[in-house]
Amino acid sequence: AEVDAMSNVSQECDEVKQLVSEGFDPFLSRRSLAFTEMNIDNARAILIADQQDEEAERLEMEQAAAAAKKKEEEDTAKLTHKAITVNSNFDPLASTAAAATPPKQQQQQQQKPEGMPPPAKKHEVIFEGT
Repeated sequence: AEVDAMSNVSQECDEVKQLVSEGFDPFLSRRSLAFTEMNIDNARAILIADQQDEEAERLEMEQAAAAAKKKEEEDTAKLTHKAITVNSNFDPLASTAAAATPPKQQQQQQQKPEGMPPPAKKHEVIFEGT
């Protein structure tokens, strides 16, 4: 339908020439004139609105790109590594071997409150099925 309407607007008509002389694109001028049934004032308003929309979209894209770049820079700044110095005679196995005690020894070492019964053994516990 749009193409049919535009075919009725000649590129050589005075309205198109006037809009082109004002700096508008010939194709968009014909299109806007077709939409407005050759009303040059309304066609000009459509063309100006389209230009403003394009400018707003361009600014929005630039702002989004700037925000993305800033976020990337902030994320990169957070990823800086700190230097860690390790003593040359450090033995990681020696420090963990002394701290690691078997679980039974840990249980024996824990203080039991007075009056507490000893932990139940698995074979002493009776489970009833429903």
